[in-house]
Amino acid sequence: MRRVLASLALVLVAGCSWPERAAAPSAPAISSPAAPDSAPAAIERARTALHRKEMGKYIEYLNLALKLDPNYQPALAELGMVQAATGDLKTSVATLTRACRLNPQDVSCRLNLASSQQKLGQTEAALQQLHTVQQLQPGNPRSYYLEGALYADQGQHARAIECFTQAYNRSMDAKVLVSRGMSHLKLGDKQLARHDFQAVVDHCPDP
Repeated sequence: MRRVLASLALVLVAGCSWPERAAAPSAPAISSPAAPDSAPAAIERARTALHRKEMGKYIEYLNLALKLDPNYQPALAELGMVQAATGDLKTSVATLTRACRLNPQDVSCRLNLASSQQKLGQTEAALQQLHTVQQLQPGNPRSYYLEGALYADQGQHARAIECFTQAYNRSMDAKVLVSRGMSHLKLGDKQLARHDFQAVVDHCPDP
């Protein structure tokens, strides 16, 4: 018996493999998850990929959702955001316009559409979306902020200040005061600009 154990030890140390008849059964291969068979399942998988910061898979699942259902509004809304983020603004506007038509109550989709339209210089179309948001959700600060930014870009700083004030009253976000302070400066009102900038400093914690 001792000789048998010694021989077995030598085999293991030498790195020799077990005889085939004595081999332990290999573990079964782990099967990859089945592909989603519905648009809601695909977008759920997409959002999981986004949470994991797997952008390639995120876009892949969004496209799969639309392949399964070309009119699936949540996938269109999210794909439009991706297109805007990558600089494909014209495609983004087309995609988000479809999404808004499918769900006119989707405030977030309308805001993203207005943002892309603004960047393309489609001022009237962007304003229309922002005003619709303000009707649907009067307390939404982003609609007023985007409207203020649009007027500021056009040099209409008095109107921009009104919108920034509306946005700040609804959010108390110090970042809005930076934009409003800049519009005050453009109008030559240094005192009000200084007041806004000081408020920003007061909101920010010490480094």
